[in-house]
Amino acid sequence: MPKTFADQVVGSADGRGIAWVDGQFSGDPALVADALYACASGAAVRLLPIDPAVIVADASTPAGAAAAMEYAAPGRMVILRMPYEVLALLTPASEGEDVVV
Repeated sequence: MPKTFADQVVGSADGRGIAWVDGQFSGDPALVADALYACASGAAVRLLPIDPAVIVADASTPAGAAAAMEYAAPGRMVILRMPYEVLALLTPASEGEDVVV
């Protein structure tokens, strides 16, 4: 079965691209290496600087993949495509509350 846009996370930083589909990263070798390191180390990442939600980098979920991409280029990664379920996770939590996914 072909993958749809809902199954993909795509990002860009500093003119370099990275994509995640079905647990696999591809794209710029340096971004991919950093994203894989983030997944291996279980890095906790804030996708939005103003959002208190912390997402753990993980290659098995779209949210984890987006977190790994942000880890690879902190503050510079622009997520171009992600499933709606990931966007729903980014709703603001109560002030001072950490949400770990």
